[in-house]
Amino acid sequence: MIACALALLLFVQGPSSSRAALVVEDMVEVFDAPDPGGVPTARLKRGERVSVRREEPGGWLAISPPPGSFSWVDDRSLVKLDDGLARVEEDQAQVRSGRPGARLPGAVLTTLPRSAEVVLLDRPPLVLGSGDSRRRWLAIEPVREEVRYLLADGVEIVGARSGRSVRADSAGTKPGPSWFRNELATLDARHRVAVSGPVDQWDLVVVRKGYEDLLARVEDDAERSLVAERLRRVDLQREVAAVAGEFQSRLRASRARDQDLSQARKKLDDQTGGKRREYAAVGILQRSTETLEGSRLYVLIGQDGRFSAYVAIPPTLSISGLLGTRVGLVGEVHYRQELNLRMIEVRDIDLIERGP
Repeated sequence: MIACALALLLFVQGPSSSRAALVVEDMVEVFDAPDPGGVPTARLKRGERVSVRREEPGGWLAISPPPGSFSWVDDRSLVKLDDGLARVEEDQAQVRSGRPGARLPGAVLTTLPRSAEVVLLDRPPLVLGSGDSRRRWLAIEPVREEVRYLLADGVEIVGARSGRSVRADSAGTKPGPSWFRNELATLDARHRVAVSGPVDQWDLVVVRKGYEDLLARVEDDAERSLVAERLRRVDLQREVAAVAGEFQSRLRASRARDQDLSQARKKLDDQTGGKRREYAAVGILQRSTETLEGSRLYVLIGQDGRFSAYVAIPPTLSISGLLGTRVGLVGEVHYRQELNLRMIEVRDIDLIERGP
């Protein structure tokens, strides 16, 4: 009870201090994370004012969400009240970032304690999935502890006493020349475009070369640190893209062996004398790195080649020779909160189609 009360108190109080800053570039993008690969949630124009909460590593500033910002909360976590309010009815309800026009909620920004109240916004909800996995997200005003992020080069902090504006710089050094800021912003924009598509199609060779060339031309330690941080992030994203590419390659090979689902169903009918079993799901069974309560989970890949569900198979049920094949699963479908995904608890499994 004490911990819950403390969490609620922090939620109500919000941040204790902030500093005003002015946008000094023609356009500055606001992100949901201190990362050029993050999701842009707003754009600010020269002369607009923001409230800076704190400085972040890598030349970023955490700011209060600018006007027009909104967030998403799963409606299962809320009970609607009067006057456009809603109350949180579960512990640690997730708040995710919102972006106009996006079809999915963004990153988790914070969590809300039970009994916290939020302001609902007049925006169409996001509806994802169907059946047991259907989820509906409601738009809310950003809560007090929420922040967004922008690069410090794009704003000037307004001095609290003298009223004088000083350039924001988390490293405590003088700002770089305008050519550096402009070139870094251009490269960051190219970086965002490069990672805007499917992960397995990320091509970061040109982006990395651009950051390398910029790093070779700057001498200021703070500037070099900004570029080096971006290079580290690009290298990590290239590793992720390589893994995703390998997975997609194997998936395409698997799909090539079984392009006609109707043919597989016909073979199943032939095997069962036309008495087809009722399956919870049909797809390609693959290994997974996830575990639940000490037991390995598997994944089911659907007809569209995308992840369908996690699969829990009891140790008494043999799956010898079934990995990489199309199977029919008999069992119960549940939504597991800890996985944030659909899971099938299998009672029986049938081979539908084996690859050559």
